[in-house]
Amino acid sequence: MSSLMDNIGCWNFRGLNDPHKQSEVLSLLMHNKLGICGLLETKVKQKNIGKILLDMLPDWALASNISYSSKGRVDFYGCQTCFKLRSLLWVRNLFILMLRMI
Repeated sequence: MSSLMDNIGCWNFRGLNDPHKQSEVLSLLMHNKLGICGLLETKVKQKNIGKILLDMLPDWALASNISYSSKGRVDFYGCQTCFKLRSLLWVRNLFILMLRMI
């Protein structure tokens, strides 16, 4: 049986502003018991990202390139009881993310 720390996923998910799509993400996370998930092409504006995270995954942390891309191209979500996330560097299309298991 796998725990949240065993499973990492990534999804090219076009648009996370729609509550129906947020439900799809939640379903994916729970069904696959993901502890970390990268979402590409989220298209979430900076002013909305905190509300979406609180509504969708209140106990999770976020590392995003929103400060480098106003259209919110890449988000990494991680279960805060399993991981500590910290984005270290964005260079063009390269993202370096530090994960620390708790």
